Amino acid sequence: MSKLQALEEKVQVMPSMLRSTIALLDHMLSLNEALFERELYDDSEREEISQALNAMRMRVEGYLATSIALETRINGIFKLVSNAMILRTQTTTADINHHALDLTKESVQDNSVLKLATLATLFYLPGSFVAGIFGMNYFDFGDGAKIEIASNFWIYLAVTIPLTILTGMAWWLAVRHQKHKAPGHHSGRSSSEWEKV
Repeated sequence: MSKLQALEEKVQVMPSMLRSTIALLDHMLSLNEALFERELYDDSEREEISQALNAMRMRVEGYLATSIALETRINGIFKLVSNAMILRTQTTTADINHHALDLTKESVQDNSVLKLATLATLFYLPGSFVAGIFGMNYFDFGDGAKIEIASNFWIYLAVTIPLTILTGMAWWLAVRHQKHKAPGHHSGRSSSEWEKV
């Protein structure tokens, strides 16, 4: 791109230089006529110099036309390359945005799995905790094939069920508090809209 810009700068000065050269040749042609009128040289020398200057003028006019056409083409190529670079940048940006969206979706899915695992743990934790505390002495595996349940087994249920409900409510309140604290909560989107993202 920098080489193209350098070439464009060189070509842009060419038309003005060639126009100056044409003006100089025109001045030399008129000077040739003035010198002939003062009889400093004869007609054959005037004609020879005039033909040479006219030939140079025609060649420089051709160079001028070519430089103008070349300048137009270089400008077109420069715009084409610039547009191609902009398009490539936009494509790269779109790819990055697409990958970021995929990562966000995967993160949301991972978050959902973690919520499910946490919820399952919340329901099993109180029962496991209470069972560990009581040492499961409510069951008697006697010599017979029959399992005997102690008469005060209801204490295990009376402690485990409320503790499970209490743990679930604590989790629900913590999640609700975290949603209210999260950035973007007051941006006008509902929580279901954020979950869809």
